Amino acid sequence: MGATLYASDRRAATVPDGTIQRVSFTPWDQLEYDGNDTVLDSDWYAERTALVPGPEENNAEIAAAGKAAAHANTPTQTVLDHLGRAFQTVEHNGLDGNQDPILYRTTIEFDIEGNGLKVIDARDNTAEARTFAPGGLQLKTLSVDAGDRWALPNAVGNPLRAWDSRDHRWRWTYDALNRPTHAYVKHDVDDELLRERTVYGESLGGNAVTDNHRGQVYGLYDTAGAVKGFQPGISAGRRVLGGSWRLKR
Repeated sequence: MGATLYASDRRAATVPDGTIQRVSFTPWDQLEYDGNDTVLDSDWYAERTALVPGPEENNAEIAAAGKAAAHANTPTQTVLDHLGRAFQTVEHNGLDGNQDPILYRTTIEFDIEGNGLKVIDARDNTAEARTFAPGGLQLKTLSVDAGDRWALPNAVGNPLRAWDSRDHRWRWTYDALNRPTHAYVKHDVDDELLRERTVYGESLGGNAVTDNHRGQVYGLYDTAGAVKGFQPGISAGRRVLGGSWRLKR
């Protein structure tokens, strides 16, 4: 990929297939042009419009160039607020029958701390709404695609409990140094399952100091198997596939 630097507010790159990608900036927005948006200026387009019609392969390439030309000069615009945060994305979908641009806007609403409270789609629907605690800890997410989720972090912001609208429940436990040790999951009335267990070097007793395992992860057990015998700076450990062992509380 070759890149060309213009003035301080513009950058373009020519990719191997002859198309061009370009980004332009102002203090208040950013325009991203992909290969379709710049097709009329590209070598890819010039090569295909120079072909002689007749052969089936040429006709297919000429038709592809014509269809791509319909998307020329339809960049994606990212609008910035006075703090430089991207709060709106404008997708350009070409022109309608009156030659007016067809624009689809997605907007994010922020709170005073900069947390994204709402995502509003092009149909003016609230696609996602979030609730935060002071300090930016996310407590609730209401999503039309992923469903509703709730979370309860501990005092330092690490996950402690979580729920969703599909009756899944998660919980985590930590040791005295606030390192994660156990992760559990439960669905509806099913039994709670241990899905991840982390063992630290201190559990080795006296060998922890001599083998340099203090403060390090020594074993990781999850639903894919186990990784045991981490050697800091030497080895990533030995993977044991699930089936030959079973997670226990």
